[in-house]
Amino acid sequence: MKSNKDHIELSINNLAFYWSFPEIVAIEEGYYQDEGIIVNVNDVTPKTKVTSKNKMYENLQRKGLSNIYHAAEWVSIFRAAESEFSRIVAWSPWNTDALTSSFTIYTKNNSRITEPKLLQDKVIAVEKGTGSYFTTIEDLEKYIPREKIKFQMMGDPHERLQAVLRGQVTAASLLGVYIDIAEHLKLTKIFESTRKKGTLMVTANEVSTITLKKFIRGTNKAIKSINKYPNKHQPKYFERFDIILRQIGKDIPISSKELRNTLRVPRWSLWQEYPKEKFDDAYTWMTERNLVKDRYTYNDLVNNRAFSDSYN
Repeated sequence: MKSNKDHIELSINNLAFYWSFPEIVAIEEGYYQDEGIIVNVNDVTPKTKVTSKNKMYENLQRKGLSNIYHAAEWVSIFRAAESEFSRIVAWSPWNTDALTSSFTIYTKNNSRITEPKLLQDKVIAVEKGTGSYFTTIEDLEKYIPREKIKFQMMGDPHERLQAVLRGQVTAASLLGVYIDIAEHLKLTKIFESTRKKGTLMVTANEVSTITLKKFIRGTNKAIKSINKYPNKHQPKYFERFDIILRQIGKDIPISSKELRNTLRVPRWSLWQEYPKEKFDDAYTWMTERNLVKDRYTYNDLVNNRAFSDSYN
């Protein structure tokens, strides 16, 4: 499906809304409208268990429901390598308050697991092909032989959190608001990720360069507002978080009032050109572990057209 000029199809998963919060703010504050583009939001919150997010986003692109999205660095490289429809077009660098710095492994609060090496041969809930999968490999291989790291592939973080609470797995990789819930429930934190990878924006090839530039400018206006006035945006952030609490409330008895004033709105670094050295570092790590095919170059998967002076 071809996108119309100055028209963007954006998909939002309400169970992982935090990834799309800058876009949500940009829409509600009129930043995209100021740039002269229309952003149509498609609710892609899974109704059933998702076996592969990579296939999910490829299908969304095929159907024209998602021609711009962003994800953790390794994830985006993997998806760009597997897709003929899209390329990496921008980079939001890591920072200490970003979503990509929040990956954390938790166990139940009565667990005997107290340090990473004790997770050897224990089942850890992650989602295959997403940030939790790659990050957990990188973090745990410092303590455990790769063949001794045992995964159970699950979907969104709420499923992984529920699996820990129900004793279906020993531990789970969580991030974002699910860490707030885990801390509220006094789950045991085993370790926080030490990764310092950023977030990448992936765009369908059909999106015009001019439209892409406008989208990035509008999103960066929202990022500047979020970073400068986090308290202003916290109620909006909580409204989205409350959707999650309502959906999983039967399994997680939690008082929303107690969390309302403690939620931290993640900071974002501005979208900018993706440096070749950052790609090479991430891609080499992946190929050394046979996590992606070793046949692509930076120019194969990355197109920095949004930062070209040829377009305004």
